Amino acid sequence: MSRMVEALAEKESVQRAHVQPTFEALGLHSHLVKAIRAAFPKVEFPTATQIQLIPAIHNKKDIILQDETGSGKTFGLVLASLNKPRLTYSDYDVPSITTIFLVPHRDLAFQIRHWIQKITECSSTTPPRLDQVAQVLVRDGQMHLQSGLEQLLKTPPHVLIATPASLLEVLQKQDDIIDFSRVSAVVVDEVDDLIETIPDTKTALVEKIRKRIARHPGPTRQLLDIIYSKRKRFTAKNREEFVDEPYQTPQLILSSATIRRHLKEYFFGESGIVKGDVVKVRGTVLPLHVKEMLATSVLHTDISHHVLVVSDKTIENLAGAAEAPDREDVLKPSPDEEPAPTPVKTEAELERELGFSMTPSPFNQNSLEAVAAAFALYVPSVALLVIPGATSIYRAVYDLRALGVNAYNVDMLAEHKGRLHLLSGDATRFKSNPTLFVASVAAIRGLDLPELQHVFILGTLGLEGTDITSRTLDTYIHVAGRVGRFGKKGRVISIIDGEQNDQQEVKRMDKILKRLGIQPMKLKEFS
Repeated sequence: MSRMVEALAEKESVQRAHVQPTFEALGLHSHLVKAIRAAFPKVEFPTATQIQLIPAIHNKKDIILQDETGSGKTFGLVLASLNKPRLTYSDYDVPSITTIFLVPHRDLAFQIRHWIQKITECSSTTPPRLDQVAQVLVRDGQMHLQSGLEQLLKTPPHVLIATPASLLEVLQKQDDIIDFSRVSAVVVDEVDDLIETIPDTKTALVEKIRKRIARHPGPTRQLLDIIYSKRKRFTAKNREEFVDEPYQTPQLILSSATIRRHLKEYFFGESGIVKGDVVKVRGTVLPLHVKEMLATSVLHTDISHHVLVVSDKTIENLAGAAEAPDREDVLKPSPDEEPAPTPVKTEAELERELGFSMTPSPFNQNSLEAVAAAFALYVPSVALLVIPGATSIYRAVYDLRALGVNAYNVDMLAEHKGRLHLLSGDATRFKSNPTLFVASVAAIRGLDLPELQHVFILGTLGLEGTDITSRTLDTYIHVAGRVGRFGKKGRVISIIDGEQNDQQEVKRMDKILKRLGIQPMKLKEFS
Protein backbone atom coordinates (compact mmCIF):
# COMPACT_ATOMS: atom_id res chain seq x y z
CA MET A 1 0.00 0.00 0.00
CA SER A 2 2.70 2.46 0.97
CA ARG A 3 4.00 2.60 -2.62
CA MET A 4 0.53 3.61 -3.81
CA VAL A 5 0.21 6.54 -1.42
CA GLU A 6 3.84 7.57 -1.86
CA ALA A 7 3.68 7.50 -5.66
CA LEU A 8 0.57 9.66 -5.68
CA ALA A 9 2.06 12.19 -3.28
CA GLU A 10 5.32 12.31 -5.25
CA LYS A 11 3.48 13.06 -8.50
CA GLU A 12 1.36 15.77 -6.90
CA SER A 13 4.37 17.45 -5.25
CA VAL A 14 6.13 17.77 -8.60
CA GLN A 15 3.06 19.24 -10.31
CA ARG A 16 2.25 21.94 -7.73
CA ALA A 17 5.43 22.42 -5.74
CA HIS A 18 5.24 26.22 -6.10
CA VAL A 19 2.09 26.66 -3.94
CA GLN A 20 1.51 23.21 -2.46
CA PRO A 21 -0.62 23.33 0.70
CA THR A 22 0.62 21.25 3.61
CA PHE A 23 -1.35 18.74 5.66
CA GLU A 24 -1.02 21.11 8.61
CA ALA A 25 -2.56 23.94 6.57
CA LEU A 26 -5.56 21.70 5.91
CA GLY A 27 -6.13 21.33 9.64
CA LEU A 28 -4.40 18.03 10.46
CA HIS A 29 -2.70 18.02 13.87
CA SER A 30 1.09 18.22 13.77
CA HIS A 31 1.57 14.95 15.69
CA LEU A 32 -0.66 13.12 13.18
CA VAL A 33 1.24 14.60 10.23
CA LYS A 34 4.51 13.52 11.83
CA ALA A 35 3.17 9.95 12.16
CA ILE A 36 1.93 9.96 8.54
CA ARG A 37 5.36 10.97 7.25
CA ALA A 38 7.10 8.41 9.43
CA ALA A 39 4.76 5.66 8.21
CA PHE A 40 4.88 6.78 4.56
CA PRO A 41 8.09 8.78 4.05
CA LYS A 42 7.25 9.96 0.53
CA VAL A 43 3.88 11.37 1.53
CA GLU A 44 4.93 14.98 1.86
CA PHE A 45 1.91 16.85 0.51
CA PRO A 46 -1.82 16.20 0.12
CA THR A 47 -3.25 15.32 -3.27
CA ALA A 48 -5.63 17.62 -5.15
CA THR A 49 -8.61 15.60 -3.91
CA GLN A 50 -7.39 15.64 -0.30
CA ILE A 51 -6.92 19.43 -0.45
CA GLN A 52 -10.66 19.78 -1.01
CA LEU A 53 -11.77 16.82 1.10
CA ILE A 54 -10.03 17.24 4.46
CA PRO A 55 -11.28 20.79 5.23
CA ALA A 56 -14.77 19.77 4.08
CA ILE A 57 -14.81 16.94 6.61
CA HIS A 58 -13.74 19.34 9.35
CA ASN A 59 -16.73 21.56 8.47
CA LYS A 60 -19.02 18.66 9.46
CA LYS A 61 -21.37 19.03 6.49
CA ASP A 62 -22.44 16.02 4.45
CA ILE A 63 -20.12 15.30 1.53
CA ILE A 64 -20.46 13.68 -1.87
CA LEU A 65 -16.95 12.75 -2.97
CA GLN A 66 -16.51 11.77 -6.60
CA ASP A 67 -13.11 11.47 -8.24
CA GLU A 68 -11.21 9.08 -10.43
CA THR A 69 -9.77 5.81 -9.19
CA GLY A 70 -6.35 6.31 -7.63
CA SER A 71 -6.88 9.94 -6.56
CA GLY A 72 -6.31 9.29 -2.85
CA LYS A 73 -9.98 9.44 -1.82
CA THR A 74 -10.01 6.65 0.76
CA PHE A 75 -6.60 7.51 2.22
CA GLY A 76 -7.74 11.11 2.63
CA LEU A 77 -10.88 9.91 4.41
CA VAL A 78 -8.72 7.86 6.78
CA LEU A 79 -6.47 10.84 7.61
CA ALA A 80 -9.41 13.16 8.28
CA SER A 81 -11.08 10.49 10.44
CA LEU A 82 -7.96 10.00 12.55
CA ASN A 83 -7.81 13.78 12.99
CA LYS A 84 -11.30 13.98 14.47
CA PRO A 85 -11.36 14.44 18.25
CA ARG A 86 -12.20 11.41 20.37
CA LEU A 87 -15.23 12.33 22.48
CA THR A 88 -16.05 11.08 25.97
CA TYR A 89 -19.32 11.47 27.84
CA SER A 90 -19.99 11.59 31.57
CA ASP A 91 -22.62 8.86 31.33
CA TYR A 92 -20.31 6.52 29.35
CA ASP A 93 -17.44 4.52 30.80
CA VAL A 94 -15.62 4.42 27.45
CA PRO A 95 -15.20 6.90 24.57
CA SER A 96 -17.64 6.73 21.68
CA ILE A 97 -16.90 5.55 18.16
CA THR A 98 -15.89 8.57 16.10
CA THR A 99 -16.14 7.34 12.50
CA ILE A 100 -17.79 4.32 10.88
CA PHE A 101 -16.51 3.18 7.47
CA LEU A 102 -18.92 1.04 5.44
CA VAL A 103 -17.02 -0.84 2.72
CA PRO A 104 -18.10 -3.43 0.15
CA HIS A 105 -15.78 -6.29 1.10
CA ARG A 106 -13.44 -7.59 3.79
CA ASP A 107 -10.19 -7.03 1.89
CA LEU A 108 -10.82 -3.30 1.60
CA ALA A 109 -11.66 -3.25 5.31
CA PHE A 110 -8.34 -4.84 6.22
CA GLN A 111 -6.49 -2.56 3.81
CA ILE A 112 -7.88 0.50 5.62
CA ARG A 113 -6.98 -1.03 8.98
CA HIS A 114 -3.45 -1.64 7.72
CA TRP A 115 -3.04 2.05 6.84
CA ILE A 116 -4.26 3.03 10.31
CA GLN A 117 -1.99 0.45 11.94
CA LYS A 118 1.12 1.87 10.26
CA ILE A 119 0.24 5.44 11.27
CA THR A 120 -0.61 4.36 14.83
CA GLU A 121 2.68 2.50 15.25
CA CYS A 122 4.54 5.67 14.26
CA SER A 123 2.48 8.00 16.46
CA SER A 124 4.65 7.70 19.58
CA THR A 125 7.19 5.56 21.40
CA THR A 126 4.27 4.02 23.31
CA PRO A 127 1.43 3.94 20.77
CA PRO A 128 -2.09 2.93 21.80
CA ARG A 129 -3.33 -0.59 21.13
CA LEU A 130 -4.64 -1.00 17.60
CA ASP A 131 -8.06 -2.18 18.83
CA GLN A 132 -8.48 1.16 20.61
CA VAL A 133 -7.89 3.02 17.35
CA ALA A 134 -9.42 0.76 14.69
CA GLN A 135 -11.45 -2.44 14.53
CA VAL A 136 -12.76 -4.44 11.59
CA LEU A 137 -16.19 -6.05 11.60
CA VAL A 138 -16.74 -8.50 8.75
CA ARG A 139 -18.58 -11.76 8.33
CA ASP A 140 -16.27 -14.53 9.51
CA GLY A 141 -18.47 -17.46 10.39
CA GLN A 142 -20.19 -16.24 13.55
CA MET A 143 -17.10 -14.47 14.95
CA HIS A 144 -18.48 -10.98 14.29
CA LEU A 145 -21.49 -11.89 16.46
CA GLN A 146 -19.32 -13.34 19.21
CA SER A 147 -15.77 -12.05 19.77
CA GLY A 148 -16.33 -9.12 17.41
CA LEU A 149 -19.38 -7.95 19.32
CA GLU A 150 -17.67 -8.50 22.68
CA GLN A 151 -14.63 -6.45 21.64
CA LEU A 152 -16.86 -3.66 20.33
CA LEU A 153 -18.67 -3.51 23.69
CA LYS A 154 -15.49 -3.62 25.77
CA THR A 155 -13.34 -1.30 23.66
CA PRO A 156 -15.21 0.90 21.18
CA PRO A 157 -12.63 2.01 18.60
CA HIS A 158 -11.94 5.48 17.29
CA VAL A 159 -12.65 4.12 13.78
CA LEU A 160 -14.90 1.13 13.03
CA ILE A 161 -14.52 -0.43 9.57
CA ALA A 162 -17.33 -2.80 8.62
CA THR A 163 -19.15 -4.44 5.79
CA PRO A 164 -22.83 -3.42 5.91
CA ALA A 165 -24.14 -6.98 6.34
CA SER A 166 -21.90 -7.68 9.35
CA LEU A 167 -22.76 -4.41 11.11
CA LEU A 168 -26.48 -4.91 10.46
CA GLU A 169 -26.35 -8.41 11.97
CA VAL A 170 -24.57 -7.06 15.05
CA LEU A 171 -27.24 -4.37 15.48
CA GLN A 172 -29.99 -6.96 15.05
CA LYS A 173 -28.44 -8.99 17.88
CA GLN A 174 -27.87 -5.98 20.16
CA ASP A 175 -29.51 -2.81 18.86
CA ASP A 176 -28.06 -0.48 21.51
CA ILE A 177 -24.41 -1.41 20.99
CA ILE A 178 -23.77 1.87 19.12
CA ASP A 179 -25.29 5.24 20.01
CA PHE A 180 -25.30 6.82 16.57
CA SER A 181 -26.13 10.26 17.96
CA ARG A 182 -22.59 10.26 19.37
CA VAL A 183 -20.88 9.09 16.18
CA SER A 184 -19.18 11.95 14.34
CA ALA A 185 -19.24 10.60 10.76
CA VAL A 186 -20.38 7.68 8.62
CA VAL A 187 -18.36 7.04 5.45
CA VAL A 188 -19.94 4.94 2.69
CA ASP A 189 -16.99 4.01 0.48
CA GLU A 190 -17.70 2.70 -3.04
CA VAL A 191 -21.27 3.81 -2.43
CA ASP A 192 -22.49 2.92 -5.92
CA ASP A 193 -21.53 -0.69 -5.22
CA LEU A 194 -23.25 -0.78 -1.83
CA ILE A 195 -26.60 0.75 -2.73
CA GLU A 196 -28.62 -0.65 -5.60
CA THR A 197 -30.40 1.97 -7.68
CA ILE A 198 -31.73 1.96 -11.21
CA PRO A 199 -32.29 4.70 -13.82
CA ASP A 200 -35.67 6.41 -13.72
CA THR A 201 -37.08 4.98 -16.92
CA LYS A 202 -40.75 4.09 -17.25
CA THR A 203 -40.63 0.43 -18.21
CA ALA A 204 -42.31 -2.62 -16.72
CA LEU A 205 -38.96 -4.22 -15.90
CA VAL A 206 -37.68 -1.13 -14.09
CA GLU A 207 -40.87 -0.92 -12.04
CA LYS A 208 -40.56 -4.59 -11.14
CA ILE A 209 -36.96 -4.11 -9.98
CA ARG A 210 -37.90 -0.98 -8.03
CA LYS A 211 -40.63 -2.85 -6.17
CA ARG A 212 -38.23 -5.69 -5.39
CA ILE A 213 -35.71 -3.23 -3.94
CA ALA A 214 -38.45 -1.63 -1.85
CA ARG A 215 -39.55 -5.03 -0.48
CA HIS A 216 -36.03 -6.28 0.13
CA PRO A 217 -33.66 -3.34 0.67
CA GLY A 218 -29.98 -4.19 0.91
CA PRO A 219 -28.08 -3.95 4.21
CA THR A 220 -26.62 -0.50 3.45
CA ARG A 221 -30.07 0.97 2.85
CA GLN A 222 -31.29 -0.60 6.08
CA LEU A 223 -28.33 0.74 8.05
CA LEU A 224 -28.71 4.28 6.74
CA ASP A 225 -32.43 4.16 7.54
CA ILE A 226 -31.54 3.23 11.15
CA ILE A 227 -28.75 5.80 11.54
CA TYR A 228 -30.61 8.69 9.87
CA SER A 229 -34.19 7.90 10.88
CA LYS A 230 -34.65 11.34 12.47
CA ARG A 231 -33.42 13.08 9.33
CA LYS A 232 -36.06 11.29 7.31
CA ARG A 233 -38.74 12.80 9.58
CA PHE A 234 -37.39 16.34 9.18
CA THR A 235 -38.74 18.36 6.22
CA ALA A 236 -39.32 22.02 5.40
CA LYS A 237 -43.01 21.57 6.28
CA ASN A 238 -42.48 20.20 9.78
CA ARG A 239 -39.40 22.27 10.66
CA GLU A 240 -41.18 24.08 13.52
CA GLU A 241 -42.07 20.80 15.22
CA PHE A 242 -38.39 20.07 15.75
CA VAL A 243 -37.42 23.40 17.33
CA ASP A 244 -37.84 21.90 20.79
CA GLU A 245 -36.57 18.47 19.75
CA PRO A 246 -32.96 18.91 18.67
CA TYR A 247 -31.32 15.90 17.15
CA GLN A 248 -27.79 14.91 16.25
CA THR A 249 -26.95 12.67 13.33
CA PRO A 250 -23.50 11.80 12.01
CA GLN A 251 -21.93 13.60 9.10
CA LEU A 252 -22.58 11.46 6.00
CA ILE A 253 -19.78 11.03 3.45
CA LEU A 254 -20.53 9.23 0.18
CA SER A 255 -17.51 8.29 -1.93
CA SER A 256 -16.84 6.60 -5.27
CA ALA A 257 -15.25 7.16 -8.65
CA THR A 258 -18.64 6.65 -10.29
CA ILE A 259 -21.81 8.16 -8.80
CA ARG A 260 -24.59 8.22 -11.36
CA ARG A 261 -27.58 10.56 -11.34
CA HIS A 262 -30.08 7.94 -10.16
CA LEU A 263 -27.96 7.27 -7.05
CA LYS A 264 -27.91 10.99 -6.21
CA GLU A 265 -31.66 11.14 -6.79
CA TYR A 266 -32.10 8.34 -4.27
CA PHE A 267 -30.17 10.20 -1.55
CA PHE A 268 -31.63 13.65 -2.20
CA GLY A 269 -35.17 12.50 -2.94
CA GLU A 270 -36.40 9.00 -2.28
CA SER A 271 -34.43 8.28 0.91
CA GLY A 272 -34.88 11.68 2.57
CA ILE A 273 -31.42 11.26 4.11
CA VAL A 274 -29.37 13.95 2.35
CA LYS A 275 -30.67 17.51 2.54
CA GLY A 276 -29.68 20.48 0.40
CA ASP A 277 -26.73 21.63 2.52
CA VAL A 278 -24.11 19.24 1.15
CA VAL A 279 -20.52 19.76 0.02
CA LYS A 280 -19.59 18.27 -3.35
CA VAL A 281 -15.94 17.35 -3.71
CA ARG A 282 -15.56 16.62 -7.37
CA GLY A 283 -12.43 15.78 -9.31
CA THR A 284 -12.13 14.32 -12.79
CA VAL A 285 -15.45 12.65 -13.52
CA LEU A 286 -16.43 10.45 -16.45
CA PRO A 287 -19.74 11.44 -18.05
CA LEU A 288 -21.66 8.67 -19.71
CA HIS A 289 -21.77 10.09 -23.22
CA VAL A 290 -18.57 9.74 -25.22
CA LYS A 291 -18.68 13.29 -26.60
CA GLU A 292 -18.64 14.67 -23.07
CA MET A 293 -15.84 12.44 -21.78
CA LEU A 294 -13.03 13.81 -19.68
CA ALA A 295 -9.66 12.16 -19.30
CA THR A 296 -9.58 9.74 -16.35
CA SER A 297 -6.97 7.44 -14.89
CA VAL A 298 -8.66 4.55 -16.69
CA LEU A 299 -8.44 6.22 -20.09
CA HIS A 300 -5.08 7.96 -19.82
CA THR A 301 -2.34 7.17 -22.28
CA ASP A 302 -0.22 5.29 -19.74
CA ILE A 303 -2.72 2.41 -19.74
CA SER A 304 -3.17 0.27 -22.82
CA HIS A 305 -6.31 -1.79 -23.36
CA HIS A 306 -6.22 -5.11 -25.23
CA VAL A 307 -8.73 -7.80 -26.17
CA LEU A 308 -7.76 -11.38 -27.00
CA VAL A 309 -10.39 -13.45 -28.80
CA VAL A 310 -9.95 -17.18 -28.23
CA SER A 311 -11.20 -20.28 -30.02
CA ASP A 312 -10.24 -23.96 -30.13
CA LYS A 313 -7.49 -23.19 -32.62
CA THR A 314 -6.36 -19.59 -32.17
CA ILE A 315 -5.74 -16.66 -29.83
CA GLU A 316 -6.12 -13.42 -31.78
CA ASN A 317 -6.37 -9.69 -31.21
CA LEU A 318 -9.79 -8.10 -31.50
CA ALA A 319 -10.57 -7.06 -35.06
CA GLY A 320 -9.92 -3.34 -35.48
CA ALA A 321 -7.28 -3.16 -32.75
CA ALA A 322 -4.54 -0.64 -33.50
CA GLU A 323 -0.85 -1.32 -33.70
CA ALA A 324 0.77 -0.74 -30.31
CA PRO A 325 4.10 1.04 -29.85
CA ASP A 326 6.96 -0.94 -28.35
CA ARG A 327 6.91 -0.90 -24.56
CA GLU A 328 9.90 -1.10 -22.28
CA ASP A 329 8.21 -0.23 -19.02
CA VAL A 330 8.17 -3.72 -17.51
CA LEU A 331 11.25 -4.58 -15.48
CA LYS A 332 12.54 -8.14 -15.64
CA PRO A 333 13.33 -9.92 -12.37
CA SER A 334 17.01 -10.11 -11.54
CA PRO A 335 18.58 -13.58 -11.90
CA ASP A 336 19.77 -13.71 -8.29
CA GLU A 337 16.30 -13.40 -6.78
CA GLU A 338 15.33 -16.15 -4.37
CA PRO A 339 12.24 -18.16 -5.30
CA ALA A 340 9.21 -17.52 -3.15
CA PRO A 341 8.53 -20.18 -0.51
CA THR A 342 5.61 -22.49 -1.27
CA PRO A 343 2.89 -22.09 1.38
CA VAL A 344 1.68 -25.25 3.13
CA LYS A 345 -1.81 -26.17 1.99
CA THR A 346 -4.52 -26.54 4.58
CA GLU A 347 -6.63 -29.66 4.92
CA ALA A 348 -9.61 -27.76 3.48
CA GLU A 349 -7.58 -26.77 0.41
CA LEU A 350 -6.45 -30.36 -0.14
CA GLU A 351 -10.03 -31.65 0.13
CA ARG A 352 -11.27 -28.97 -2.26
CA GLU A 353 -8.59 -29.84 -4.82
CA LEU A 354 -9.48 -33.52 -4.59
CA GLY A 355 -13.07 -32.64 -5.44
CA PHE A 356 -11.98 -30.48 -8.36
CA SER A 357 -9.83 -33.29 -9.72
CA MET A 358 -12.92 -35.47 -10.12
CA THR A 359 -15.33 -32.94 -11.65
CA PRO A 360 -15.33 -31.12 -15.02
CA SER A 361 -14.38 -27.44 -14.97
CA PRO A 362 -17.05 -24.79 -15.67
CA PHE A 363 -14.38 -22.54 -17.20
CA ASN A 364 -13.54 -22.30 -20.88
CA GLN A 365 -10.09 -23.87 -20.91
CA ASN A 366 -9.13 -22.01 -24.09
CA SER A 367 -9.68 -18.74 -22.25
CA LEU A 368 -7.64 -19.84 -19.24
CA GLU A 369 -4.83 -20.97 -21.53
CA ALA A 370 -4.85 -17.50 -23.13
CA VAL A 371 -4.57 -15.96 -19.65
CA ALA A 372 -1.67 -18.27 -18.84
CA ALA A 373 0.10 -17.44 -22.10
CA ALA A 374 -0.25 -13.67 -21.72
CA PHE A 375 0.69 -13.91 -18.04
CA ALA A 376 3.91 -15.75 -18.92
CA LEU A 377 4.77 -13.22 -21.63
CA TYR A 378 4.10 -9.93 -19.88
CA VAL A 379 3.90 -10.16 -16.09
CA PRO A 380 7.14 -9.57 -14.15
CA SER A 381 5.75 -9.61 -10.64
CA VAL A 382 2.02 -9.57 -9.98
CA ALA A 383 -1.23 -9.46 -11.94
CA LEU A 384 -4.94 -9.59 -11.22
CA LEU A 385 -7.54 -11.76 -12.97
CA VAL A 386 -11.17 -10.70 -12.58
CA ILE A 387 -13.75 -13.43 -13.19
CA PRO A 388 -17.58 -13.45 -13.25
CA GLY A 389 -19.07 -13.34 -9.76
CA ALA A 390 -21.19 -16.45 -10.23
CA THR A 391 -18.16 -18.67 -10.81
CA SER A 392 -15.84 -20.32 -8.30
CA ILE A 393 -12.64 -18.43 -7.59
CA TYR A 394 -11.16 -21.56 -6.01
CA ARG A 395 -11.85 -23.56 -9.15
CA ALA A 396 -10.27 -20.88 -11.34
CA VAL A 397 -7.17 -20.95 -9.11
CA TYR A 398 -7.04 -24.76 -9.35
CA ASP A 399 -7.33 -24.75 -13.15
CA LEU A 400 -4.69 -22.02 -13.53
CA ARG A 401 -2.26 -23.87 -11.29
CA ALA A 402 -2.72 -26.93 -13.50
CA LEU A 403 -1.49 -24.68 -16.35
CA GLY A 404 1.61 -23.72 -14.38
CA VAL A 405 0.42 -20.33 -13.12
CA ASN A 406 1.26 -19.29 -9.55
CA ALA A 407 -2.37 -18.35 -8.81
CA TYR A 408 -4.08 -17.40 -5.53
CA ASN A 409 -7.41 -16.01 -4.46
CA VAL A 410 -7.10 -12.51 -3.02
CA ASP A 411 -6.97 -12.49 0.79
CA MET A 412 -5.47 -9.47 2.56
CA LEU A 413 -4.96 -11.47 5.76
CA ALA A 414 -2.66 -14.01 4.10
CA GLU A 415 0.81 -12.79 3.17
CA HIS A 416 1.14 -14.89 0.02
CA LYS A 417 -2.41 -14.02 -1.10
CA GLY A 418 -2.03 -10.24 -1.23
CA ARG A 419 -0.87 -8.92 2.12
CA LEU A 420 2.81 -8.90 1.15
CA HIS A 421 2.06 -6.66 -1.83
CA LEU A 422 0.04 -4.36 0.40
CA LEU A 423 2.75 -4.09 3.02
CA SER A 424 5.66 -3.65 0.62
CA GLY A 425 5.73 -1.89 -2.71
CA ASP A 426 8.94 -3.75 -3.58
CA ALA A 427 7.77 -7.31 -2.87
CA THR A 428 10.77 -8.76 -4.72
CA ARG A 429 10.19 -12.21 -3.25
CA PHE A 430 7.50 -12.79 -5.85
CA LYS A 431 9.36 -11.67 -8.95
CA SER A 432 11.18 -14.93 -9.59
CA ASN A 433 7.77 -16.61 -9.69
CA PRO A 434 5.11 -14.03 -10.67
CA THR A 435 1.78 -14.21 -8.89
CA LEU A 436 -1.70 -14.04 -10.39
CA PHE A 437 -4.39 -13.00 -7.94
CA VAL A 438 -7.93 -14.11 -8.80
CA ALA A 439 -10.99 -12.22 -7.63
CA SER A 440 -14.56 -11.34 -8.54
CA VAL A 441 -15.64 -7.85 -9.55
CA ALA A 442 -17.23 -7.23 -6.15
CA ALA A 443 -14.06 -8.18 -4.25
CA ILE A 444 -11.66 -5.69 -5.88
CA ARG A 445 -13.39 -2.38 -5.23
CA GLY A 446 -10.84 0.06 -3.80
CA LEU A 447 -8.04 -2.50 -3.47
CA ASP A 448 -4.51 -1.21 -3.90
CA LEU A 449 -1.67 -3.50 -4.99
CA PRO A 450 1.26 -1.12 -5.59
CA GLU A 451 3.11 -3.27 -8.10
CA LEU A 452 0.10 -4.09 -10.24
CA GLN A 453 0.80 -3.51 -13.93
CA HIS A 454 -1.60 -6.00 -15.50
CA VAL A 455 -5.32 -6.68 -15.08
CA PHE A 456 -6.94 -9.58 -16.93
CA ILE A 457 -10.73 -9.68 -17.38
CA LEU A 458 -12.25 -13.08 -18.15
CA GLY A 459 -15.19 -12.60 -20.51
CA THR A 460 -17.70 -9.79 -20.27
CA LEU A 461 -20.36 -11.30 -17.99
CA GLY A 462 -18.24 -10.17 -15.06
CA LEU A 463 -19.10 -6.65 -16.16
CA GLU A 464 -22.57 -6.63 -14.59
CA GLY A 465 -25.17 -8.43 -16.65
CA THR A 466 -25.80 -8.85 -20.34
CA ASP A 467 -26.84 -5.33 -21.40
CA ILE A 468 -24.54 -2.34 -21.87
CA THR A 469 -25.61 0.04 -19.09
CA SER A 470 -23.96 2.81 -17.09
CA ARG A 471 -23.23 0.17 -14.44
CA THR A 472 -21.42 -1.95 -17.04
CA LEU A 473 -19.21 0.99 -17.95
CA ASP A 474 -18.63 1.90 -14.30
CA THR A 475 -17.58 -1.68 -13.58
CA TYR A 476 -15.00 -1.63 -16.38
CA ILE A 477 -13.69 1.70 -15.04
CA HIS A 478 -13.26 0.28 -11.53
CA VAL A 479 -11.63 -2.94 -12.75
CA ALA A 480 -9.23 -1.11 -15.05
CA GLY A 481 -8.56 1.40 -12.27
CA ARG A 482 -6.64 -1.23 -10.28
CA VAL A 483 -3.70 -0.83 -12.68
CA GLY A 484 -1.49 2.02 -13.88
CA ARG A 485 -2.29 4.21 -10.90
CA PHE A 486 -0.84 7.71 -10.56
CA GLY A 487 0.81 7.89 -13.95
CA LYS A 488 2.37 4.43 -13.88
CA LYS A 489 2.09 2.33 -17.02
CA GLY A 490 -0.11 -0.73 -17.19
CA ARG A 491 -2.18 -3.08 -19.31
CA VAL A 492 -5.80 -4.19 -19.20
CA ILE A 493 -6.26 -7.45 -21.13
CA SER A 494 -9.74 -8.84 -21.73
CA ILE A 495 -10.05 -12.51 -22.71
CA ILE A 496 -13.14 -13.14 -24.84
CA ASP A 497 -14.69 -16.39 -26.11
CA GLY A 498 -14.89 -15.97 -29.88
CA GLU A 499 -17.15 -18.98 -30.40
CA GLN A 500 -19.94 -18.18 -27.95
CA ASN A 501 -23.43 -17.40 -29.28
CA ASP A 502 -22.44 -16.04 -32.68
CA GLN A 503 -19.61 -13.96 -31.17
CA GLN A 504 -21.94 -12.15 -28.76
CA GLU A 505 -19.13 -11.63 -26.24
CA VAL A 506 -16.92 -10.14 -28.93
CA LYS A 507 -19.65 -7.72 -30.02
CA ARG A 508 -20.40 -6.78 -26.43
CA MET A 509 -16.76 -6.06 -25.61
CA ASP A 510 -16.45 -3.95 -28.73
CA LYS A 511 -19.49 -1.90 -27.62
CA ILE A 512 -18.11 -1.37 -24.11
CA LEU A 513 -14.82 0.02 -25.43
CA LYS A 514 -16.54 2.23 -27.99
CA ARG A 515 -18.90 3.67 -25.34
CA LEU A 516 -15.86 4.52 -23.22
CA GLY A 517 -13.95 5.94 -26.17
CA ILE A 518 -11.14 3.40 -25.78
CA GLN A 519 -9.10 2.25 -28.77
CA PRO A 520 -7.94 -1.33 -28.15
CA MET A 521 -4.32 -2.04 -29.02
CA LYS A 522 -2.79 -5.17 -30.50
CA LEU A 523 -0.53 -7.45 -28.51
CA LYS A 524 2.10 -8.14 -31.16
CA GLU A 525 2.89 -11.62 -29.81
CA PHE A 526 -0.66 -12.63 -30.76
CA SER A 527 -0.79 -10.92 -34.17
